[in-house]
Amino acid sequence: MQNPLPCLNDTTSNCHHLDIGLLMRPSPTLAAFLSTAVLSSFRTLCNNRSLALIMLLASPLLIVYISTWYRFRVQTQGTKSSTAPPIFPYMIPYIGSAVKMATSPSSFVPQCNSQLAGRTVFGIKAFGTNVYIIGGTDNISMIRRYKTSITAPTHVRFILMKIFGMVAEAADIYDIDDSGIHLLPSCHSDVASRKRVDHFTHSTFAKYLGGGSYLTALFNRFTSNFNSRMIDIHFSKNGQDFPDIFDFFMEPLTAALTEATCGPMLECINPNFTKEFLEFLPFCHSFMKGLPKWWIPKAYSLRESLVRDVLQWHAIARRRFQESDVDSDGDADPWWGSKFIRERQKFFLGIDHWNFDSTARSDFGLIWGFALNVHPATIWTIVEVFKDKVLLARVRAELATVNFHGVHAKEDVDLLLGIPLLQSIYAEVLRLRVEVVHLFHSKHEDIQLKEWKIPKSHLSVIETYSAHKNADFWNTRDGQYPLDTFWADRFLIYPNDPSSGPLKKSQRELKSKAAETMSPGKPFFKESGTADSFFPYGIGERTCPGRFFARRAIISVCATIVHDYDIDLLNGRNHFQTNDVFWGTGTQRALTKIPFKIRKRSDMCNV
Repeated sequence: MQNPLPCLNDTTSNCHHLDIGLLMRPSPTLAAFLSTAVLSSFRTLCNNRSLALIMLLASPLLIVYISTWYRFRVQTQGTKSSTAPPIFPYMIPYIGSAVKMATSPSSFVPQCNSQLAGRTVFGIKAFGTNVYIIGGTDNISMIRRYKTSITAPTHVRFILMKIFGMVAEAADIYDIDDSGIHLLPSCHSDVASRKRVDHFTHSTFAKYLGGGSYLTALFNRFTSNFNSRMIDIHFSKNGQDFPDIFDFFMEPLTAALTEATCGPMLECINPNFTKEFLEFLPFCHSFMKGLPKWWIPKAYSLRESLVRDVLQWHAIARRRFQESDVDSDGDADPWWGSKFIRERQKFFLGIDHWNFDSTARSDFGLIWGFALNVHPATIWTIVEVFKDKVLLARVRAELATVNFHGVHAKEDVDLLLGIPLLQSIYAEVLRLRVEVVHLFHSKHEDIQLKEWKIPKSHLSVIETYSAHKNADFWNTRDGQYPLDTFWADRFLIYPNDPSSGPLKKSQRELKSKAAETMSPGKPFFKESGTADSFFPYGIGERTCPGRFFARRAIISVCATIVHDYDIDLLNGRNHFQTNDVFWGTGTQRALTKIPFKIRKRSDMCNV
């Protein structure tokens, strides 16, 4: 049979004219060949109705993808400053990329970034709206300039409704309030002062968790509660095995902070409140995806049961509380637990459409927020220290240097916070284990980021994974300490070691500063200069005020456990993978259980 395309096998022929010749003036032989191929394909489709139906149904999706891909490619080629960021290609109209984002949240954004050839701003279509993903140190630095533009906390409305079941009429206040977090409202806002929920929430968190006597009182109650609960756990002389270190520590840590904030009533009402609450935690993504009650009946049952416990606590406190019940510190009381909770009750019950059910669900969300991130980060810190015997010895040596024997006063905490090694371990745990999505939007003004303009009233996202694992920014000592592994010294600068410190390029100008403030050869903790690549608590003025409490809790609990106990991790691993259950909400959990043995240290048995 004659070859219909002879020049394809003839390397000596004039083949560089083949493309023009075939397109402009195809030969009769080629035309016959193509006609035969098309006719054969058509007959195959006719004979295979299933395949024909699949192609018929898929063709609109393919057309959508080709059109969105083309727009994406065109938009990324030479943009103007008034252009909105390009929307990542998708196949399904209206739904867009929402399915991919929901089913594989931890890998979706990194996969997008890998296909964008270094571009740090892009959009995704999700249920008919555009959501913009922002990365890059320069862009994040620019975001900080829009202090008064970024206002309404609409994501809080979503969380309260989806996760905690608040009715829309009550949660709408978070969408309406565009007054901002400052004492003086935004010039664009006409929200009444009694409805300024954004300002109230931020200012009360800053007042009670941002420092001062209230933070000290709360922290003292927390540490006292935690130590008491640990003492109540009796270990044999040779230690005791437990199946998972997270399950073991989450309960006393959560119960201790809940009691320090809300008082003892919740456990009096329901002795299993903490256990049931911890069972509820992993369902947050299921609620955010809008899964119905028949799909996750246990999750709905747990939520409503826990909300009833909070409602009963509130009802008892309203009946029994008197001003004379407040402790001498002006904060704690046995009914509401703290002045923080008392102020929340007074404010929220003064808002239109808020009632006892709304305030109960709001306080349930507060307990959820406290437990979601601080305690897992504390446990990761304990894991990282005890898995490395050399690091454990270093930490114990540092504790001995400051004569640490437990947290009994503010001075003990100050001593711990002054140990550079503990500060570096704390920061490295947050860099490695916190994967949170920070949400914001500007209601009245577009946001300009270099060549891209984020349209007003559109949701924007800054996620920590790409920033915290940015190989162009962070120091790995030429790959010796990869960014997906824990390195206790990553945030330490050694004055005589130019390759030390968190940044990839050593900060040589800091040597002189170190020499002036530190003993020769003594390392110091360095976090400044990393703000646009290290933001586990948020960005700018909306950075979480609870970070001051979290830092104290994580470092002090770790120091206490290191001082009082011996722990052996029984799985023999040095690196631990995480799951997607809590992705985007904060501190991640281990993919598999981490069995361990714990025992009281021999020199502490008589203490």
